This record gives sequence, C-alpha cells and structure tokens, in this order.
Amino acid sequence: MLALTTASVVTVISSMSSIIKHDHQLPNKLKSRIREQSIERLIFISYRRIDSRDFTRKIYDLLAEHFGHETVFRDLDSITAGVPFKEYIEDGLSQCEVLIAVIGPMWLQIADSAGRPRLDNPKDWVRLEIEFALERGIPVIPLLINDTKMPEADNLPGLLKALPTRHAARIRNDSQLKYRDVSRLIYDIESFL
Repeated sequence: MLALTTASVVTVISSMSSIIKHDHQLPNKLKSRIREQSIERLIFISYRRIDSRDFTRKIYDLLAEHFGHETVFRDLDSITAGVPFKEYIEDGLSQCEVLIAVIGPMWLQIADSAGRPRLDNPKDWVRLEIEFALERGIPVIPLLINDTKMPEADNLPGLLKALPTRHAARIRNDSQLKYRDVSRLIYDIESFL
C-alpha cells in the first residue's frame, strides 16, 4: 500500500490546482495566440471552396509573394490546425483593411443539403465575411473569375445587396497565372493599404 506523506499530498493538490488553473486559462491563451498570428493580416480573401478553391490558391500565392504571407489571409493557408475556426475568422476580419470577394460561375447558385442557396443562410460564412466588411466600411473588391457576371442586387440577401455597387476586378482562371495577371489587383489593393 502506498503511504502518502503530508508533503506528498500537498504536492499532488498543488499539481492538480495548477492543471485546473491551466485548463481554465486555455481559452484566453488560445485567443491571445489567435490574435498574435493574425494581427498583420491586412488582406482577407473570401471565397467558396466548391467554386474557386484552386483559383483562390493561385491568387493567394501571388499576393503573398508580393505583400508577404503574414499579410494575406486565406483560410486553408492561414489557420493553424486545432485553432477554433470561428474565432480565427472573426479575428482575421477585424484586422483586415481590404477584403477580396472571389466570385466564380457557381458562387450565387451553390446550395446547402436542403437545396437552398447557401447565401440565403444568415450564418453562411461567405455571407458573414462580406457583410462584416461592408458593415464596417472595409473596402470590398469583388474579384470575378473569367466571364462571371456580377450578381444583381435583387439576387443577393441582406447587406450583400451593396456588393454590385463596387467596381469589380476580373482575372482569367489560367493554370499559368502570373504576377502580371494580378498586377492591377495588386495596384488596387495597395491604394487601400
């Protein structure tokens, strides 16, 4: 049978107290870490993975090459594994100075599992990201892929109805996308930064 001395009991209780205290503080430490990682992210790229994942990756790479990786936010490239998605996105949005809304040919029509347009859901992330920027006066650059038309205000919900009033950039989705293809977009972004 293991005999515990008073000193052993005090050590065990002290260790347990330290663990409980550490676990209680973890959310605050995590929030602090999220802020540290995203504080310099001035350019936020909002997109639909189904609609423009590969294209957005190319745009991210070219913008990160020009502005620096720590400056450009794209969820798949910027969020550390294990970090709560919602908090990281919200913090990234609160730090950004310009949002690029990538709009591909299916952006408006993409539906949820019930067949309803995802943009009609007030909790849809793409909608929330763009509305967050519009509501706070953060410049929003619609980036149209290929011959995608700007959605009409009547087809957009909530604050997104203001999106068509923004002058859009247009880039062709080319497998060999080069710096020169995004030079005008870079110029426009620099005018906001």
